[in-house]
Amino acid sequence: MRYIGLLRAVNVGGKNTIPMADLRSALQDIELDHVRTYIQSGNMVFDSDLTEDAVQDRIEHQIQQRFGFHIDVILRTVTEFDRLIADLPFAGASEPASSASSPVGVSVAFLNEPPDPDAVAALDRYPSPGEQYRVVSRNVYLLLPNGTARSKLVAQVQKLGPRVTVRNWKTVQKLQAMAAADQNDA
Repeated sequence: MRYIGLLRAVNVGGKNTIPMADLRSALQDIELDHVRTYIQSGNMVFDSDLTEDAVQDRIEHQIQQRFGFHIDVILRTVTEFDRLIADLPFAGASEPASSASSPVGVSVAFLNEPPDPDAVAALDRYPSPGEQYRVVSRNVYLLLPNGTARSKLVAQVQKLGPRVTVRNWKTVQKLQAMAAADQNDA
């Protein structure tokens, strides 16, 4: 099965530093195949015959053993990622960027499990003008026209669960493209 893996809080502010070449090597050592990484924030595409829970446990254990600290891992299958992209809920959120269409101010918070409905309802107190969110299963789509840096909504989304990580739409699209290209090569 092809997985897309997202590490939480890697290479941020000089903490939890993992060079991506070392991460690829560590993942290959636990028998994950066709491992590729994208930028320094812990984005991976790889193959494994193991279940999602087993892969997650192996990666977290390997990072602890190899690098000396715990990092949460969030996984999605390629099918889940394709559906996530197809289901972008913000009509008109994209505008031309060079030759491709790239949603402006869109990010996705990835959770390991669907969030508690009461915690989601509490998010309504935080959006700044123009900000929106939509929860779909284990994902929270975020429309942040003024970016993530000062968004109170993003800070609250991080509290939806113990394992939450956010990626911008460009990264989401790049990971999907990498996974598709890898499947053609595998």
